[in-house]
Amino acid sequence: MSKDIANKMEAVVKADPATKDINVIASKSAATINVDVKKDTMKAMNRVREKLKDLPNVTLAVSPQKAGGRLSQKDYSFQIEGDDPQELNRIANSIMNDMKSQSWFKDVKSSTEGGYPQAKLEVDRVKAESYGITVTDITQMLFMTASGSANPIDVTQSTETLDVVLELEKNQKNSLNKIMDLEIKKLIKGTYVRLGDIATMQYEESASTISTENGKRIVTVGANLDKSKGFNDAATFIQQSFKKANPAEGYKIGVAGQAKNQSEMGGQIKKDLLLAIVLIYTVLAVQLESFILPLMIMTTLPLSMIGVILGLAITRVQLSMFVMIGILMLFGMAVNNAIVMLDFVAGLRKKGWSIHDALVEACGSRLRPILMTTLTTVLGWLPMVFSSKGSSGYYQGMAIAVMFGLSFCTILTLFFTPVLYSLVEERKERKQKEKEEKRRQEKEEERRGYAK
Repeated sequence: MSKDIANKMEAVVKADPATKDINVIASKSAATINVDVKKDTMKAMNRVREKLKDLPNVTLAVSPQKAGGRLSQKDYSFQIEGDDPQELNRIANSIMNDMKSQSWFKDVKSSTEGGYPQAKLEVDRVKAESYGITVTDITQMLFMTASGSANPIDVTQSTETLDVVLELEKNQKNSLNKIMDLEIKKLIKGTYVRLGDIATMQYEESASTISTENGKRIVTVGANLDKSKGFNDAATFIQQSFKKANPAEGYKIGVAGQAKNQSEMGGQIKKDLLLAIVLIYTVLAVQLESFILPLMIMTTLPLSMIGVILGLAITRVQLSMFVMIGILMLFGMAVNNAIVMLDFVAGLRKKGWSIHDALVEACGSRLRPILMTTLTTVLGWLPMVFSSKGSSGYYQGMAIAVMFGLSFCTILTLFFTPVLYSLVEERKERKQKEKEEKRRQEKEEERRGYAK
């Protein structure tokens, strides 16, 4: 990388108001700038990315660091699996071009980028075979040109044996043009043919890494996402782009890195949510000695989900692994307010209070403790919502899920839960009265029958 570009990047980073300290490591082909920021890491990354996006012939990647200085993974990564490296690169480049055309994909990078330049020899097999020359002959000649003879020659002088390696002088192999001027012996007539007459040289960038999985080569592509889109949007777009690239038969695409971890953890969290619901119901049923009352209390769970969806829509935060963890935590908190209220109502009912009077008294006397517990919980999560320094920005979704879900659930609990309790209990009382009335009538009819 030229010194001018490295200096320009350094000047932009230094001028950012969030920059506290900076360390630059530069070479001919790359530069790494480590930045210690004062606050708002994500916002600082967006500003720097925006100012440096138009640098010519520069592939820019901006990533936060985890504790210990390790670079965090891209927001979304996927890998393409196949046999032919050229076909893999063609598919990957096609998808990457589509991704770069979308403004919500940031820092798009392939695992094959950043390799060293290399020369590739393309042999005209028909022409070579007409001279009686095979690809193996050319390979052996190139190997001897670069490294010398594979099998040393034994030279014996008196009692000493020496291994002698034959190789060209440096001035005969210090450029690719001189290598193309080398001559290789024909099998036919024993004359020589110039290498450049039966082969062509192509220049290309080598893969920075060569990865395999299940015996097949893979190329990994990663990108960061802005807040307007999430993992599902990225997955849908990339699947469509993969089909558009018209891959050869046998080539597959799948999630990788953080996206793969989130997909696996997402399935586990769904199971955990179901298990949490079962355990909450079991505990409530045992404690309250009722099968109906726990169901009324657990109606707060879907009510809290309304708040989560509303909070994500307002803050434009996408559904993520951290949001799902927040929902799992929320389920344990959401039932508390309903428990406090209905347990108090049940106590008044045992004392002989009517359903209406018990609910009115419970809503009035339990309002203050319910609001206080909710307020203290919400305020405890508030700093995390506004924090964006370092990796704390990733936990905003968790805080938003808990705050909005719990707040919305509390408000609806004060209105929805008493109404539901009243409907269920009044219906139960009506049925009880109907059974008693029916039993009384049956006894009355039996008494009349005996009288006759």
